[in-house]
This record gives sequence, structure tokens and C-alpha cells, in this order.
Amino acid sequence: MKLSARVTYGLRAALMLASHYGTGPVLGKDISKAESLPGPYLEQIMTALRRASIVEGTRGARGGYALTRAPGAITVTDLVVALDGPIRISECPDGVSCCGSPETCVLDELYTSVEMAVREVLDRQTLADLLERRRELSPEASSYDI
Repeated sequence: MKLSARVTYGLRAALMLASHYGTGPVLGKDISKAESLPGPYLEQIMTALRRASIVEGTRGARGGYALTRAPGAITVTDLVVALDGPIRISECPDGVSCCGSPETCVLDELYTSVEMAVREVLDRQTLADLLERRRELSPEASSYDI
């Protein structure tokens, strides 16, 4: 399984919002500049995160983006699913095995086990966890300056 650039950029943008949680919205242009993301691409990412109720957008002079809930309540799984859809490692559609026999396909069982393991790891990591880890790795870069 490979996470898309969309997920990576979405996680970076969400981390920036997490670092400003509770201080008000962050302008899209500030996120775009800090994360070196093209504005239109960031808008696509934010639209997907808004649809998933992870971020909210506010218009106006004091507008921008903010997380809808605390960073500790948003898992990496939430972001991955919002940006890329369900976590799947095979091309087999949901409920139908790649060999046409879901009740006997060992590959489907294997893939399902791997998907569950990946999801378990991503479920254990929240934006707050990632933010804390970033602070441990780089104390001088504990927050974004905007």
C-alpha cells in the first residue's frame, strides 16, 4: 500500500491546523506557503476534509480553515479515508474476491488481514500524536509561523 501525495499533503496541512488549534482559522494562502502547496491543490484537499467534517472553512476577513475537533480526536485513518477513500491493498472490490470465490479465497483473507493491520496502526495515531512527535524531533520548529 502506498499513501498518495494527496494524503501526505493533507496530513501536512492538517498538522499546521493542529498546531494552531484553538487560535482561530488559518488562511489557505498561509498553509499553501508554509507547505509549498499550489493553492488550487490545497483547495481540493480542504474540500475533501470539509466534506469529511475534519475541517471547517470560514469566509471573510478573519476567515480560513480550522479543525472541527481537537487534534487528539482526529486519527490518521480519518484523514486517509477522507482523502483517498477506504484503505484497500488489492484491486478486489469490497465483498467480491479477486478469484470470484470470497468464501474460499486465501488471498482475500490475507489482504483483509493486512488492511486491518494497517488500519489499526493508523487508528492509533492522532494529529496530536504526530504534532508531539514533530516537537520531539525538532523543538525549535514547534509551531508554524504565519
